[in-house]
Amino acid sequence: MAETVTFRRSPGPGRCRQSPPARGGRASVPSPTGRMALVRASRPRHGAKTSRHPRQAAMDTLQVVNTRISAEDLRAAGRVLGAAFASSPLERAVRGTIDDRQRRGLVRAYTAACRLPGNVSVAWRDDRIVGAIRWVESPRCQLRWNQKLTMAPTAIAAFGRGLPRAMTWVSAWSKRDPSEPHVHLGPIGVEPALQGRGIGSQMLAEYCDRLDLAGEAGYLETDKPENVRLYERFGFEVGCHAFVLGVQNWFMWRESTRPSPVTSGERSIDPEKEVRQP
Repeated sequence: MAETVTFRRSPGPGRCRQSPPARGGRASVPSPTGRMALVRASRPRHGAKTSRHPRQAAMDTLQVVNTRISAEDLRAAGRVLGAAFASSPLERAVRGTIDDRQRRGLVRAYTAACRLPGNVSVAWRDDRIVGAIRWVESPRCQLRWNQKLTMAPTAIAAFGRGLPRAMTWVSAWSKRDPSEPHVHLGPIGVEPALQGRGIGSQMLAEYCDRLDLAGEAGYLETDKPENVRLYERFGFEVGCHAFVLGVQNWFMWRESTRPSPVTSGERSIDPEKEVRQP
């Protein structure tokens, strides 16, 4: 059975028109700082079936409210992603043995990733963050030179002697980034002890819902074959694959679809009102 989780998405500064709470828990709440987040509380309806496609089930049982997300939440997201990616074949090719020092480096690296331009959602279980997902629209998914210079001290601290290998990894992924407009997914991760319980699928549903409402294409990279099968369930197809640092990587694309009519008259995410990180 899928875990009950709450999603908080951290877009950046912008405006969100206030509206009164609607039946079903939807509301738009402005943040005094301009930093907004999306909260999705998973509350199954009475008698709801659980054997449906994971994405559709997640969409049916999630309620949406806009609220503020704190800097500490972003740090917590980095900690979860760091733990999740300790098993990444690419991270192991870069870092070697994942000891305590390397685990701290992982947390540092993924916390920095959460602070990059884009959107970050976090999954809550009880009162703690157990999953995180980030996406960003092209061409902002490729860092500019000034951004790379700004991140250089963090990269040195996060990767240490593995920095040249990390740069090879980033370069291999960057040169395969599609020229077509897309929304780039990554990273996505769930606390290791809770993996396999549907939390990642619900986060992917949040991302795919946003794509379908906006009629945008999705793109991602992965270094795990089991992830390929998961992403294929959400409409991704393998465009190509390549070996990076001796590790097989898959580069996957999800075709854009036009927004379908919303019979309820409400949208969980309105692309025209969506706010983003700078």
